Amino acid sequence: MPFRTSHVKRIDILQTSDSTVVQIGDAEEDILDANVLAVQREEVTFFESDYPLDRYALFGAAIPQPVVDEQLDIIKVNESPFIRVQLVTIQSVAASSVVQIGSTDFTCAESRVKTIRHLAH
Repeated sequence: MPFRTSHVKRIDILQTSDSTVVQIGDAEEDILDANVLAVQREEVTFFESDYPLDRYALFGAAIPQPVVDEQLDIIKVNESPFIRVQLVTIQSVAASSVVQIGSTDFTCAESRVKTIRHLAH
């Protein structure tokens, strides 16, 4: 990874959630993972043991990975060794996301969300 210097004058982020990375500068790799179980109930009684993640196949299923079977030739020209940013304004960064000003060799992000709604009859 070629070395570059990041200059950020100002960054405003209102909210971040679980497994979020805000990175200014270079990184070898970013690996982000979030498992979210969102339960909405009209009755507001919850117990910690009500919803174990291993009960739901979604959280244990393998995610198919793409197979790249073609040769890619990439030529990059960075005309400046600097990344200059005046202002970045972000409302929210969701689960398993990255905001980065800089270079990364490898990024792997995974977010699994299961939503359950219990409504009174």
